Amino acid sequence: MGSLSDDPNMECSDIEYEHTTPMSDQALCSNSSYDNLDDTDGDTSEIKVKKPKVAFPFGKCRVCTDKATGAHYGISTCEGCKGFFKRSILRKEKYRCYFGNRCIINVENRNRCKSCRFQKCMKEGMSVDGVR
Repeated sequence: MGSLSDDPNMECSDIEYEHTTPMSDQALCSNSSYDNLDDTDGDTSEIKVKKPKVAFPFGKCRVCTDKATGAHYGISTCEGCKGFFKRSILRKEKYRCYFGNRCIINVENRNRCKSCRFQKCMKEGMSVDGVR
């Protein structure tokens, strides 16, 4: 392994790197993030970390079917629909649909028709009383 010098011709590719954190050092760590280490073959140079599968407890947004982040104004919604509903109520917006109130609201086109999106918020049960 070469040492770093002031040689102007030396490039990063000329430097050799070694694995400096053996499994025994990691085992001494009290951090719980090492609980999911998989070292079945005994080779400390390749430590595989098993990522826990996180279940998303709120499911899909009832307005646009995006990932819901919580129960907002009475129903399970995403951050986008939560913010849209709040702004609509606070600004006392009156929306108009130019397509006969038949727009499909989903994650791809939820911003195309505010009127139909607001109507779907109300239809799905978002509560005006929770908006401050």
